[in-house]
This record gives sequence, C-alpha cells and structure tokens, in this order.
Amino acid sequence: VLPVIIYNIMVPFRTLTDIWNVHHTAYATIPIKLPFFLQNIVGTFLISIPAMTGGYPLCPVSDLPPFGPGSADTLLCTIVHSSWSAGYLILLVLASVLAFKRFKSRKHFARLMLLSSATLTIVLFTLSPVSAQTPSGSGRYLIGLLLCTPAVLWPLWNGIGLLRLKQHMQGLTKSVLVLKGGLLLVVGIITLLGTINAFSDMPITQASNQEQDALIAHLYRLHATRIYSEYDTCDRLIFLTREQIICSVLDPSLKPGVDRYLPYRLIVHNDPHAAYVFPEASPQAMAFAQSRAPVGRQYQRFDFDGYVIYQPN
Repeated sequence: VLPVIIYNIMVPFRTLTDIWNVHHTAYATIPIKLPFFLQNIVGTFLISIPAMTGGYPLCPVSDLPPFGPGSADTLLCTIVHSSWSAGYLILLVLASVLAFKRFKSRKHFARLMLLSSATLTIVLFTLSPVSAQTPSGSGRYLIGLLLCTPAVLWPLWNGIGLLRLKQHMQGLTKSVLVLKGGLLLVVGIITLLGTINAFSDMPITQASNQEQDALIAHLYRLHATRIYSEYDTCDRLIFLTREQIICSVLDPSLKPGVDRYLPYRLIVHNDPHAAYVFPEASPQAMAFAQSRAPVGRQYQRFDFDGYVIYQPN
C-alpha cells in the first residue's frame, strides 16, 4: 500500500476526489429498473463482491436480471452468487466482532482496521450509481477487499490446528472445528475453480492482445497517432504505445467523454488530421456513420479487424 500513501501525499485529496467522482458517475443510457437502492444492492451482492473476492463466475451478467434478460440458469446463478456474498458478509461481521473484543492487542486492532476498511468500501460502493448500472465493470473498485482476505477468513482458520489434539477435545468443539475446516475447503475449491477458469480464458485474452497489437501497427502505417475513440480503446492504446498514440474519449453522442488526463484532449483537438477509431459495433461508430461528424470534412474509411477508422483527407 506504500505507493498509494506516497501518491496521496504528492497529490493531496486525490482519493477523496476519486470517491466523489465515482459517487457522481451516472450513465443516462443505462436504466435503473428497480426502486430505491434495490438495484444497487443486487449489483453489489450478486455480481461485484463474488467477482472481486474470488468467487467462481458461474454465469455472465446477462443471466442475472435486472442486468440482462435472464436464462434457464438464472435461479441457480442467483443462489450460488448470493450464497458466496452472504458467506463473505457473515464472516466479515464475525471477524469484526472477534477483533473488536480484543482490540487492545496491537494485532487484533490492525485486523479490526482492515475489516472496518472492507466494510466502509462495500457501503460506499453500494451507495454509488455504478453498483446499480455497471456492477461488473465497476467491480474493480472493490479490489481492496482482497487485502482483507486473511482477516475475513480468520474466524474459520482460528483453532484449526487443534484438530490434531483429538483426544483432548470435546465432541461439540471437534464438530465446530471440522465444520470450519470444511468451509475453508469449499472456499479453496471455489477459488481454485476461478483460477482454472482464468487460465482457460487465456487463449481468448491472447487473441484480443494480438488484435490490439495489429490495430496499433495499422494505425502507425496510417500515421494516425492522434485519434478520437471510446473510453476502453483510448486507455488501452495510450498505455500499450507508451503515449506514442494519444487518444481523446468521445461518449456515445460524440461529445467529449472521460479523459483521465485532460491534456490528451487538447493534444488531439489541436491536430487537424486526428482520426476517429471505433469498435465497429459501438454507439460511437453508428453515431459517426450517421452524422459524419464533424460536419464539412471528408473522411476516408478503413475497416480493420473489428474496428472502423475514419481518417480526414
């Protein structure tokens, strides 16, 4: 966590600014179908928490209403995902109670601080619009929960070593320890399944990486190093090319979007030969094809491996 601490000293209040931005990020094109905070709760506990704490992703988001049409597996998916989140929350509460009872000990006080941070993170995320609108993509905001995993699992792990002393153990105590060990085994198996699933997705990821490399090479050939695109494409191209390609984000209506570093927008805007690069099925690509924005300019169109490129003549 040291890099985070150093960063917050160098850029004061940035973490608070980011929290503020997340809580005020809403997408007009993504409807909230459930009343009050119900969709926030569903998104957090059916999708975000299982995905970011090692739960095996049994089903895609589309199988979990209200985020998709659902399928024959919806009921099973809901039971499995909600059971994982319920188990996580129960352990979080138990661990917090145990740590609070012994908080005078330095070790238990540190554990209590970790668990309090996890609780606060979940609460803040659940109250934010992204938990209701983009619980899968925005689940990354809960990545810090992984730091708290040892503290959350402590109620299960505590005392397991006593199973070796069977002759000195009462029946009830032994049963409790066996149950705790069984639950730890289940957690381990589910986490292992998630790991296997991640490795099985590697060919798809590698193919996607190759497509990105091919797109970058194609843009270099076109001398298109100043471009407009959508959010994800911009972030990847800027990072992968180490800023040799500068990209400014456009939203679905082709208006300025979320640029992580505002000077990028000015750099692209000041280039009269800036190209437009969109995934061919994106709202930006469809909007550009209909409007030919900006008006009054002629563009040459290139179709390349799932992307459409408009370069000014």
